[in-house]
This record gives sequence, C-alpha cells and structure tokens, in this order.
Amino acid sequence: MRAYEVFELLSGAGQFPAAISHGLIAMRFFAGAYAEPLAMEIGRKLLDQTEGGQFDTERREVLSTLARVELESGHPQASKAHIKELIAEKDLDHAIRFESQIFLSNIYLQINEPLKGIKVLNRISSSELEAAGSLSHARVSTVRARLRLKRLDIKRAMSLCLRAQKEISSVEEHSEALSLQCQIHEVTAETHLARGDSAAALNSYQRVLELVEQSGDSVALGSLLRTIGRVYYDRGKHFRAARYLFRAMEVVEKTQDLKSLAATYDLLGKIYRNSGDFSRSLGYFRRSLQLSERIGDSAEVSPTLNSIGSLHAHSGDYSRAVRYFKRSISNSEKQGSTRGIVQSFLHLGWTWFALGERKQVENLVRQILILSQEFDMPEHQAEGHRLQGNLALLRGEWKAAAKELKKAEELSLKRGSERVVAASCFDQAKLALEQEQSESALKVV
Repeated sequence: MRAYEVFELLSGAGQFPAAISHGLIAMRFFAGAYAEPLAMEIGRKLLDQTEGGQFDTERREVLSTLARVELESGHPQASKAHIKELIAEKDLDHAIRFESQIFLSNIYLQINEPLKGIKVLNRISSSELEAAGSLSHARVSTVRARLRLKRLDIKRAMSLCLRAQKEISSVEEHSEALSLQCQIHEVTAETHLARGDSAAALNSYQRVLELVEQSGDSVALGSLLRTIGRVYYDRGKHFRAARYLFRAMEVVEKTQDLKSLAATYDLLGKIYRNSGDFSRSLGYFRRSLQLSERIGDSAEVSPTLNSIGSLHAHSGDYSRAVRYFKRSISNSEKQGSTRGIVQSFLHLGWTWFALGERKQVENLVRQILILSQEFDMPEHQAEGHRLQGNLALLRGEWKAAAKELKKAEELSLKRGSERVVAASCFDQAKLALEQEQSESALKVV
C-alpha cells in the first residue's frame, strides 16, 4: 500500500521516472491480492508513463502483467490488445516472445477463435522454440491440441495429445515437466469427453490426480477434484460427484482460492437441485453468488443468478424468479456479454410463458432469435425456436408450432445438444396429441 501511495503522489507531481518503480511494485501486489481493478488502473497509468523508449524493460513488464490480469478479470479483448503490443516490440527477447505467443493463443482459445490461435503458434520460430527450453515443443503441441479440440477436430486433437506425450517423455526430469504432464493428460481427458467416452476421460483425470497429489499443488488439486466431480455429475452419478466436490471444498477452503470455491459451491447447488433438495441447493447457490460478487467475478454472477431464479420458478415463486433473471440481464449488460444476456432472456422467457404473459414472451423471443443469429449462438437459437414453437402451440397455431419445433430439433441435433433435442421431440409429441394424432406422438417420443 505504501508503494501505491508514493506512486500516486509522484504521479500527481508529474515526477513520472521516479513513480514508475513504485507503480510496478504496487501493480504486482494488487494483481496477486484479488484487487485486479486497481492493478489494471495502475497498469494503464504506467503505460502512459513508459512511452517514448526510455523505459522499455519496465513497459514490457507492465504489458505482460496487465494482459494477464485483464484476462483473469474477464477482459480478453483488452488483454489481447496489450499482449499483441508486447509481441510487436522490436528486439524482444526470444523466450519472452515465445511465452507471449503461447499466452495470445490461449486468449484466442478463450474467446472462441481457435483458428487465429493456431496461426499464432505457426508463427513461432525455431530460435524462439530453442530459447524457451526443452519443454517448448510439448507445450506448443498441448496448446495446439486444445485449439483443435475447440474446433471439434477431435481426431487431430487426439493425435496432438499423443505427440505431446511423446515429446515430454524425453525430458521428464525437467523441473516443470510434472505440471506439463498434467496439462497433457487433462487435454487428453477433454478430448475423450468430446468423443463421448467419459470412462476413458475419467482414467486420464485419475492419472492427472496422481500427478497433482505428487506435486503438492493444493490449488490445482482443488480444481481437478471439482472437474472430476463435474464429469460424474454429467454422467448422472450425483453421489460420486458429491464425494469429489466435498473433498474439493475441503482443499479449496484451506487455499482460500475464492474463485474456485465459488465454482465448487455452484456445482454442489446443481447436484442438490437435481436430487430434489431445493433448500440445500439454494444455500450453495447463494454462497457461490456471495463469493463471486465479493471477488468481482462478474462472468460467474449471471449464471448463478439464473440458477437461483430457476429454483424459485420451479417452486412457483415466479415474481422472485423474475427479479433474479432481471438482475442477471443487468449484470450481463454491464459486462458486455451478449451470450449472458441471451441465456437470461431464455430463462425469463420460459418464466413469462409459465405466467401466460404472451406479449412479454413474444418480445423476448424476437430478441433471442435476432441476437443468437447475429452472434452465432446456435444452441440458444434452438431454444429460441423451441420457445416460439410452444407459444404457437399455446395459441393453437399448429402449423407454425410444427415449423418452429422442427427448427429447434434440427439446430440442436447439429450442435449435439441432447437435452434440447429431447425437449423439442417431447414438444412435438404434445403438438401431435393436440391434433389427435396419437400414433404420430408415439413415433416422435
């Protein structure tokens, strides 16, 4: 805090050369103390103060730190701009350029632009690979595998996982090899999941678990236990999922990783919700929400608000559900998350539908379909058509209902969304029954 006070005083007096070192100390401190907004504020001031070429070393550190903090705080576009500025620096150390290109490719992975990430990796030179050390080839293969997986190129992703395993086998004695082995087995598990082979995925995750327990990294252990819990949750094995999540909770509470703890509470809330224990589910969702708001994790606030709203809607407390969904929409608007807005619109739309507010549903469906088409969200577009189809069914407009429900089914089939496919088929069966076509209804079901 003293460094920050000195930085502000010197900056206010226009003594920028003297202020820079204090600003760097303060930025590093706040970046590691869950005070990301303050760290970013200092970083942007330092960028202004280090222009002109006199403080190149300091400027490079600011760009690197600022990009990392921005990405962790849910500002990937700003992070991308700053890391690209660092990569463009002349005479940048080969090892730093390598790390920056790996970081940039991971940003593209996060913002769902994997092809751009692959192109970044293709620009890494042999001299940069050499400067980055003996693990560099395996690291590049691992990130490539994640990017290919993001593009749903599962065959190539698995091939790259195998290549990474082979590349690291010759340098297993390296001090950082254990961490990279964990990453390789983790992306292998994710690739198995994408293939629909959850049993093989769990085998890979168990291998990661052995390595993480060997490393003694409590933060990684808590995250991994939660991941395994999620896989069991997705398989419908809630009791086994809860076992891993309670163990994750014990680990994470000791590490005080509040972001991970909030995610663990959220998943426990979903397990209890699916088990029918709404009271306990609501308790975990509220604890998750409190932590996310406390650490300023806006990206996770809206989904949790939606979960709480859905619980209230399921219990028949529609007015309270509507309030939570509207809070979620407001939060997503502040964050600039179109996906979050559309997700909340869908929750609110189904609630209005249950209340018989047809006009409200019409307005929301129109916005859902426009936004989901404009911003390429086919899974939400499918839900929008399903909601539109149910509205037409309610009005007795059978032809329009059939058209919309068929669109919902086709879109969700392309995306592999089994839940929406099943729901759309069920809706079509209801339509057939309304038309007194029992045989057609049975065929659809």
